[in-house]
Amino acid sequence: MNKQDINLHEILLTEIMRTSNLLEHGFTNLFNKYELTSSQYNILRILNGVEGKTITAGTIKERMINPKSDATRLIDRLVQKKLVTRNVSLKNRRQINVGITQSGISLIQRIDADLKEKLSAFNDSVLSQDEKTFFIEYLSKLKAQIKSTN
Repeated sequence: MNKQDINLHEILLTEIMRTSNLLEHGFTNLFNKYELTSSQYNILRILNGVEGKTITAGTIKERMINPKSDATRLIDRLVQKKLVTRNVSLKNRRQINVGITQSGISLIQRIDADLKEKLSAFNDSVLSQDEKTFFIEYLSKLKAQIKSTN
């Protein structure tokens, strides 16, 4: 890479980080309205996605946007709010199975309505379909490279 390419790549990475920070701040405000953190919402979305089944805390952690979050503590708080259930597996007592409650599903539905409205405020025409596809591929490759070097 020549110097100009490196500078453009640094600018691109910086802009991705700045944009991510802006997005996260906006979503944090939305989740706060429902007395949730973004990580708690992420867990509810994961559990809602398994459609009535339970999954292990380890599986939840693997699927989280921020896998460095303390999933056990987050699940504990969601249990206290009666949004999820937690049960010890009958087959393996060290395994904890987590599922979403009807209250959790109802909350996700309410949040998703607000979230859809918030997302619709972003102009979908900023990028073409090809540009979006390219950008998604770029970010996937970047994540893979980051994981391989950490």
